[in-house]
Amino acid sequence: MPFKIVFWSVLCLPLMLGTFTIPPGWLTYESHPGEYQLTVDENQRHGEQASLRIESNTNRPNGFGYLLKAIDVKKLAGKRVRLTGYLKVENIQQWAGLCFRAEAGSYPVAFDNMQKRGIKGSLDWGKYTIVLDIPSQTTRIEVGAGLVGPGKLWMDPDLQWEVVTTEMPVTGTTFQGGIHPPLKLVTQADLDRTRPLTQGSKKHGAAYLTLDYVLKEPADWIYAEINVPTGEAPTHTYYSVLGGRLFYSGIQVHSTRERRVIFSVWDANAGNNNPRQVPDSMRATLLEKGLRVFSSRFGREGSGVHTHLVYDWKEDTTYKFLIHLQPDSVHHQTIYTLFFEKDQRWERIAKISTPTLMKSLTEAQAFLEDFSTHDDRHRRSASYQNVWVRTLSGEWQEVTQAVLTLPFGDQNRSVKDYGCGLSTSNGFLLSSGGGYTETYVPIPTLVQRPQSGKKTSD
Repeated sequence: MPFKIVFWSVLCLPLMLGTFTIPPGWLTYESHPGEYQLTVDENQRHGEQASLRIESNTNRPNGFGYLLKAIDVKKLAGKRVRLTGYLKVENIQQWAGLCFRAEAGSYPVAFDNMQKRGIKGSLDWGKYTIVLDIPSQTTRIEVGAGLVGPGKLWMDPDLQWEVVTTEMPVTGTTFQGGIHPPLKLVTQADLDRTRPLTQGSKKHGAAYLTLDYVLKEPADWIYAEINVPTGEAPTHTYYSVLGGRLFYSGIQVHSTRERRVIFSVWDANAGNNNPRQVPDSMRATLLEKGLRVFSSRFGREGSGVHTHLVYDWKEDTTYKFLIHLQPDSVHHQTIYTLFFEKDQRWERIAKISTPTLMKSLTEAQAFLEDFSTHDDRHRRSASYQNVWVRTLSGEWQEVTQAVLTLPFGDQNRSVKDYGCGLSTSNGFLLSSGGGYTETYVPIPTLVQRPQSGKKTSD
């Protein structure tokens, strides 16, 4: 399932700071330094001030560029606030827009960068707005604009913000109360006790739950574990353990007779729902695969290379995943390699390249999916645990925070039968389906688990 490209990585700054000439108070942010020029443009003005320009330096930038400044919090905290700004764009292929973000300490609590209604193409100066609920615990607010992909964006630096009534609809996301209170501990006995109470609806699928991990620094390796409790693995369930902008991996209950380990990488720009329409130069390429690993092209959700190992993984057993990202600037591609610990031995599932250059890993996700799309009758659960990244400086850092989201909503279900608890292994215990839960968490919410302190080498 394709992932959000920029949402969480922009929200969870710090990122690489630029050093271009800009007015005092403004900061430049880039996911891939050198791909954007962020500066003053005296020749473009909407009002009295010279505009600020964000321009891609390459025809195929991988990340984003943002210009943001901090504004006074005192009169805005606890209020609904509208940000208004004027933007001009030229040859935008992906999207551009205003950006409005709030933090409590170092944690994001409200955000909108117009990604879902982004500006494209070439347009003269136009007025754009964002409306956010700013939580009372907010300690920092930043406003500005950003560009994702090729093109040019001009921003009138004279942005305006004002408190509005609650009758005005919000455009972005507010995370309920910053970090959610300590998650409820869930044991195997708790799951066994509540399983007879799970009688979900036949009208829709179980909710699709996503964990967007908070990465503090760019990385080149990422490690994670998963443990599916006994009785929590109905047919047609996919437990994605590690995913990112162009890849995902995990374990699957493919049928009553077959279970799999999966690793897939998208074509450039996520490809096409019809994989045959993707030119060879834009296709992901299988470089190597392990013994008894199947491979094929996939479509219908973008396109790319799919690999899987038929493996009868067991419930109540911990499985380990390790992914390496290797940029290849000479061939403008990125190589992803998945290692899986099978029977206490590491095996390489596959090595796959895709013609998009990613210099580092800046975002990572996990998800829980009912891919039958119509089995809310059964609950599925898993502990997503012991997540670590190796930064570009070679330091391993444990990842203990994530944003719990429902990318496709809850389908208007009468019972919120999804949630996140804490497993006995200090993992995020996701559960979805069955018409009953004791771990409901408002969506979206920033959740946190205790550190395990158990590094991958231990």
